Amino acid sequence: ENSMANVELAQKYWQQLVSELASGNFQRSTATGSNENENKNNELNVKHSASHQLLELNKPDILTAFSRSAFLAEHLIQYPYTLERILSLPPSIDYAGSSKRDYTATVSQYYHTEVSKRLEGVKTEDELLSALRECRNTEMARITYADVLNRQTISTSLNQVSALADVLITAAYNWLYNDAAARYGTPVSSYSTTLFTNNDPEQSPKAPPAHMYILGMGKLGGRELNFSSDIDLIFAYPEKGETQGGRKSIENQQFFTKLAQKLIQALNKITTDGQVYRVDMRLRPFGDSGPLVMHFAAMEDYYQDQGRHWERFAMVKARIINDDNSHDAQALKDILKPFTFRRYLDFTTLDALRNMKKLIATEIRRRKLSNNIKLGAGGIREVEFFAQSFQLIHGGREPGLQSKSLLTTLTALSEMDVVEKDVTQQLRDSYLFLRKVEHTLQQCRDR
Repeated sequence: ENSMANVELAQKYWQQLVSELASGNFQRSTATGSNENENKNNELNVKHSASHQLLELNKPDILTAFSRSAFLAEHLIQYPYTLERILSLPPSIDYAGSSKRDYTATVSQYYHTEVSKRLEGVKTEDELLSALRECRNTEMARITYADVLNRQTISTSLNQVSALADVLITAAYNWLYNDAAARYGTPVSSYSTTLFTNNDPEQSPKAPPAHMYILGMGKLGGRELNFSSDIDLIFAYPEKGETQGGRKSIENQQFFTKLAQKLIQALNKITTDGQVYRVDMRLRPFGDSGPLVMHFAAMEDYYQDQGRHWERFAMVKARIINDDNSHDAQALKDILKPFTFRRYLDFTTLDALRNMKKLIATEIRRRKLSNNIKLGAGGIREVEFFAQSFQLIHGGREPGLQSKSLLTTLTALSEMDVVEKDVTQQLRDSYLFLRKVEHTLQQCRDR
């Protein structure tokens, strides 16, 4: 049950929202010109009336949601024009009627369409930052409304949060890539087997544009992202070279370093609208002391010569966020797969897993995290460690254990008779319960 304090706070939020709507402050922009102003005023009156009707019709649910999420309430008070959108359920499909892959593709396409609409006409980086944050906050508030009223499962919510993150990261990357290419020229790659031409048959074909591939790690890579979470990223590009078509060519390394810095800023910078995601780059080769972005050959050399067991463990979850199904993207996968999944049973892996588990246990005791739902004994991290350990040991010989998703991996472990079905079912149920608790706590204030 909600405490009286939360109920009273929800009432205050409700009054503030009603006041905002009464003031007519739910239009993002105002028109210029007398005819346009008259039309807009008519629209405003219609929206004003419709919003009040919507508010009163959904008052019990809105008050309940406000008592459970200050983030949702504060978002609606600041952006009352998003009311109708937030009260509609986010994209959802019954798993029983479709595969998880189809569901993920449908949700991703939905968010891609919505974010693309919002980014139309964006001409400056400041406008880009504002548009990304508005999209993120509105859609996350919408997910929150459905979650705190228990109108969708935690699995559905995790998929929505992850799909939205993929789309926002990729949209930011695409806009910044085009902006950088307009300044410095386009980086090219000879990796790809597909030729890129300028539609002039008399001129010789050119190499296709090279892109920077964004590896999402951890829960982002597994499409099981937290509601309010850091995102761990690694950047890589195909090969050395120079840009073409710009006023002055620069090296690909320089181009992609500038692009990586801009992308991190676009996502991580705190503005009046907040931030899109906290970005953590420490999992990249050499950590904080390493280059922000590496070409494929350098990355391959690093993982072959210096890759450590914990990096193999982390790479189990690595997924290319902006995967364009190109030869370049496949080349990157071909580099990472043999490093992560060994075809032979390496007994040093077992020793490394034991040592990692000991370090985790020591850290839990040191930080007194026994009751922490994520890091404590029997918490989320322990379920993840359990599944990923089996992936490292058996994944090289069992392709079914190379999934990025923890839930898919648990299913595969039981189907292959590696782990008893009742054990994996208990782990799944406990994991989803803990993720629901974690999600709900983070949705209180989006942190």
